[in-house]
Amino acid sequence: MQVYLKYNANKIFHKVLSERLGSFEIDYDTNGGNEILIKGKPEQNLIHKLSAALQEYGIEVVQDS
Repeated sequence: MQVYLKYNANKIFHKVLSERLGSFEIDYDTNGGNEILIKGKPEQNLIHKLSAALQEYGIEVVQDS
């Protein structure tokens, strides 16, 4: 049996992002696109862990400033 799937990639992206950031207890805002503003100044080690966790889903941190 073949099943065709319809999905909303943007909704999936934001759900994964919310779950991963929540698991690290990171407070953030989003502009609705591909950019987030992390509130406060998390340690670089935490950003590396977050980056690794997001890479499991094919999400890459391309710039962190």
